[in-house]
Amino acid sequence: MKKVFIFTFISVWFLILTVFKVDANNLTYPLIGKIIIIDPGHGGVDNGASYKLVYEDEINLSISLKLRNELEKNGAAVIMTREEDYDLSRPNALYRKKSDFDNRIKLINNSGADLYLSIHLNYYGNAKYYGPQVFYVNNFEENKIIAQFIQEELNKNLNTKRVIKININTNYMYPKLNVKGALIECGFLSNPQERKNLQSDEYQEKFAQIITSAIIKYYN
Repeated sequence: MKKVFIFTFISVWFLILTVFKVDANNLTYPLIGKIIIIDPGHGGVDNGASYKLVYEDEINLSISLKLRNELEKNGAAVIMTREEDYDLSRPNALYRKKSDFDNRIKLINNSGADLYLSIHLNYYGNAKYYGPQVFYVNNFEENKIIAQFIQEELNKNLNTKRVIKININTNYMYPKLNVKGALIECGFLSNPQERKNLQSDEYQEKFAQIITSAIIKYYN
């Protein structure tokens, strides 16, 4: 009887320690088990929006690499559609932009990811507009929820009042994705102060931390 009691006590104690260890891991690495694919917009000959010698594709990539680091620090496995200054079009493709989109779609859809984050910058003729804005397509109900989490976190931490919007300007790529996620326009390159911020490593790091915080809140 005594042996049975001791064995039962040890088994229960082992179970408690195991549960505690799992909970501790979840607290330390809240995104453990999640696969996230980051898509830095444009690249290579496709600079995206620009102001003089400030190019969207370069800032997109810089923010995305910092975002990858933050997500990985919190336990996520991260895939990048690009890690350097190139686009994803086939060599000598007749329709380069379509080829680029097709390859991004294929890469994201075959990634096995739980979530995609598409990183871009905004630009408008009137320089008064500023603030990051999150877009989504409604092929997944969760997309709107994800977009809302990210937008609320950005508004709270950057003192902006943007609202999420359905993505109607890039209908070719995003509706074809079989992974849930959102497009993040990180700010307006056309706004002088925001342009300055977006070029700052410190601001980019803060931005990456805010997005990561939003993703953690979404999953937890």
